[in-house]
Amino acid sequence: MHTMRAIHAAATKPEGIAFCLECGEKTVHGLVTRAALIFLAGCFLLERDYEMVFETYREDIARTAARK
Repeated sequence: MHTMRAIHAAATKPEGIAFCLECGEKTVHGLVTRAALIFLAGCFLLERDYEMVFETYREDIARTAARK
């Protein structure tokens, strides 16, 4: 398995969290939607809460994104 690392800090947007990873030779750009963050958190979220939920699940999100 390739090593994954964030290229840029995750960016909070009204629609979710945008992120960019480097996985070996591949660059992966992704967006975790607001709906997905709410699903992961199990409750309603304000935009200021998105980053906390994203950080909690960052490794799982990165592994999933790297497989795409």
